[in-house]
Amino acid sequence: MSSIPRPACLVTDVRMPGMTGLDLLDVLRTRVPSLPIILISGDADAGASAHPRAAGAVRVLLKPFASEDLLGALTEALDRDRAALAREA
Repeated sequence: MSSIPRPACLVTDVRMPGMTGLDLLDVLRTRVPSLPIILISGDADAGASAHPRAAGAVRVLLKPFASEDLLGALTEALDRDRAALAREA
């Protein structure tokens, strides 16, 4: 994967046609390990949110979620990426 303009984060849904959000997260962990990822899910099953957190997702937002929750997750993700960039520099 080529370089990603930084700071950056990815927001993806757990359920997508073809590759799932969890599968995408697993692939990106090997290709761009420092990229912060936020997952969105309509499944409130606690077990479903445990895997993404263990795999490094910044947050799992359950639908429906407040815009403030998304804004907080984005702020956290971008802060993490800025910190990672500073460590790399």
